[in-house]
Amino acid sequence: MASSKATSSRLLSRDLDDVASVREPRNLDRVLRLIGARSGGILNVNGMATELGINRATVAKCVQVLERLFLVRLLGAWRHNLGHRLVKSPKAYVVDSGLLAYLLGADEGRIAADGGLAGAMLESFVAMELVRHAELAERPLTIHHYRDQRKREVDVVLERHGGEVVGI
Repeated sequence: MASSKATSSRLLSRDLDDVASVREPRNLDRVLRLIGARSGGILNVNGMATELGINRATVAKCVQVLERLFLVRLLGAWRHNLGHRLVKSPKAYVVDSGLLAYLLGADEGRIAADGGLAGAMLESFVAMELVRHAELAERPLTIHHYRDQRKREVDVVLERHGGEVVGI
């Protein structure tokens, strides 16, 4: 396990100086690992701060830095009618499925045996592939997620500027 932490730290430190000044790079690694464990889940900075034992502002900054390093991507909540009671927090994803598997210590055997793990990894892979394709689309396309307070959920919502919407 020590070597995997060292590898993760090397990955983060390689480009870190180019995007931000961070006093404790170890916190970046811890936040990235926690996002990996919850990839595709609602980002709860307060909950992460409590779980990691670091302050909320530090977690929020780490998330921003991880986004700038293109390791993490946030999908904002889709809101068509602001009168509904919706979850407004973004979902957080580890961008690369290989990195996600590494962070989770998941090999093909574990993924095949654990349906929950396989589902989370598949959702992350599909969501990030859709993000990549949306960025190359000829017509502008935004990507969100949808969840209401009764936990009814659409993992990915694609929306064109004209209002056309597709839920995946």
